[in-house]
Amino acid sequence: MLRVVVLGALVALTGRSGAVTAATAGSVQAPATPAPSPEAESLELDQIEFGILHEAAARSRDTLSLDVHMSNGTGGTVWSVGLSDPRVGPALDRALADLGSAVLASIEGRSPLTAETRIRIQTIATLRARIRQAGVGIGAGSDVEFAGVLEHSDSTWTLRTTDGPVRLEPRLPGSPAEWIGHEVVVKGQPAEERGFEVHHLFVRHRNTIDLFVMSLCPYGQEVETELIQELREAAGGVLPALRIHYILYSRPADGGRLTSLHGDAELREDVVQMLLRDRYPDVYWSYLLLRARSADPWESLAARAGLAPADIQRVRRGIRADGDAVAHREYEDVALGCGVSDGSPTLAWEGLTAASVQIPEGSRVGATAGACARAH
Repeated sequence: MLRVVVLGALVALTGRSGAVTAATAGSVQAPATPAPSPEAESLELDQIEFGILHEAAARSRDTLSLDVHMSNGTGGTVWSVGLSDPRVGPALDRALADLGSAVLASIEGRSPLTAETRIRIQTIATLRARIRQAGVGIGAGSDVEFAGVLEHSDSTWTLRTTDGPVRLEPRLPGSPAEWIGHEVVVKGQPAEERGFEVHHLFVRHRNTIDLFVMSLCPYGQEVETELIQELREAAGGVLPALRIHYILYSRPADGGRLTSLHGDAELREDVVQMLLRDRYPDVYWSYLLLRARSADPWESLAARAGLAPADIQRVRRGIRADGDAVAHREYEDVALGCGVSDGSPTLAWEGLTAASVQIPEGSRVGATAGACARAH
């Protein structure tokens, strides 16, 4: 009989085969589900790897429900963590990313990393890579992501997080001077010696749900519908803002031409939805609900959503005149700015990737029933 309890976020393992549960009070959670079957795909971990995973789960901002089995191998005890629940892999990936951020934030001074710290960082990276290789639907990429206030002093960029300051490598993307003193989200990887190499940096929006989709992805449409309906039906409190973004691919071999997973038809629909979102927001949400249920031409659905005939003509002209520019701006904002280049739907709460979001006075909406993504 083995029982392990970590205070602050309960993590319990009972017996040689049981469930590990980590619960926190955060507003973004992955709901607990029945344990996967023992024969499901799993991670086989040694004691050090399981210790790191255990620590990450204990600090997680998600609620994790894990199926864990313990056995004796030739090299010692082997911990088997089931991954059949599609919510578990992304939640563990985020938990490990958060732990990596905390490890970086704990480093003081400018001296090189200690051997112990380097092993911890390398083990975290290895675990995240193994989870992604298991094919558990992580669509937002492999970067570590965390949030804090951006600071600059004596040519040094620092992100002040809740776990402490993280020194950033000096080459930051975009125009970082604009965000000094503001809350931002950064995505990147630990630098070779110390500090953090930032791949993406963008301002953090509080009380905001960001949903990244492909316009004809059925999984994305399902989450759009749930979120719109839950927000419309919610009563009381300050409701979160909902922002929809579109995932596009660049084709370098074709001069950087943009495309979408489901072909040119989806790319045209992407542009239609971007124009409605940006120019006719009062119609946009109703249009999305109609599109999720119908393959009718966009003009017909827009009219049913309340768009006037003259405005339908303006959207037609906008597609012809501005469609390419609108799509390229979206690609720059989503893939280059936010670092979301694949995986529809991808949810984020206040800039950080989330398995699900809780609507005040409503239900929890998740983005893990399935995903549209390129084969890698």
